[in-house]
Amino acid sequence: MSAHAYRLAILETDLLPNVLEPCLAFDDEILAEAAGLIAAGAGVDFGDYSLFDVPRPLVNVRSHAAVALLRVMDELAWARLGASVEYYTGDVITHMHRVIQTVPAASTLVGLDESLSQAPRGAAPEMSSVGDYLTGVPAMRETTSASEVVEAVRLLEFADEREWQMELARLDALTQVLRDGVVATLPLSSLDAVRWGLTGAETTMEYNRFEAQVPSRLLGSVSFANEREHDLTVVRRSLADAAVALTGDEVAQSSRRLARSIDEAREQAAGVVQSQVSPARQTATELVIGDVQAREVIPSKEEQRQWRQGMASD
Repeated sequence: MSAHAYRLAILETDLLPNVLEPCLAFDDEILAEAAGLIAAGAGVDFGDYSLFDVPRPLVNVRSHAAVALLRVMDELAWARLGASVEYYTGDVITHMHRVIQTVPAASTLVGLDESLSQAPRGAAPEMSSVGDYLTGVPAMRETTSASEVVEAVRLLEFADEREWQMELARLDALTQVLRDGVVATLPLSSLDAVRWGLTGAETTMEYNRFEAQVPSRLLGSVSFANEREHDLTVVRRSLADAAVALTGDEVAQSSRRLARSIDEAREQAAGVVQSQVSPARQTATELVIGDVQAREVIPSKEEQRQWRQGMASD
């Protein structure tokens, strides 16, 4: 097997199927609407799809579909980049499109790729060798496959305002939990649920502040300098201030517990009766924990169709 044939085989059996699989969870119409949303953000036309007249229960399903589509678009863009430095020879995109034709909604995927490939781009990345490609693309692929990065993009760019405010409030509540020193009582699933606003947001912001050698359609889709970026920046600053008090040193932790006990004793002596866990602290903890599992569930394709039909008949 030639080197070119081997590289195509890796694309066909590993890289492309890995990013195509999440797209299979969505109804064709949801994917088409998500593609229209992505194309509009990139300043190109893609079909005649309404971007706003979507039943509200399906808006966030569409947001998940959008980030799934963008990961496929990244693989196609990186293949073009590989061809430009002769890592791939021949028409690698035609080959990848043939692979995509084997899955449902292939016309949406191929059509979106063709539309985005015509979109105006900034300066070409400074990549002139196969070595640069083999170093840069795997690193960017690892970055964009991280769940917290994908979730940060989804919430910042594609989620509806209600979900955005709910998740921002969850992140903001973590500030109070950190200040109260009860973060260790949180289940790991709850901490994972706010990682989008920590490392996920940091990665996304850094990409959009600095010129990347390897472009990413996923990370590049986020429109910064808007209200959501401002709100997130405010919350992240509060988190950073609260995190200063954190330490792994047991003596320091004991000192903080002792200081808190003294403060509580003084307040009780002054006639202020406190419960073991204050209502504010309890509320913050409950908000961070929230219903983490429920928000991660994507309805089946059949449920997506039923929701749409039900909304249309109302």
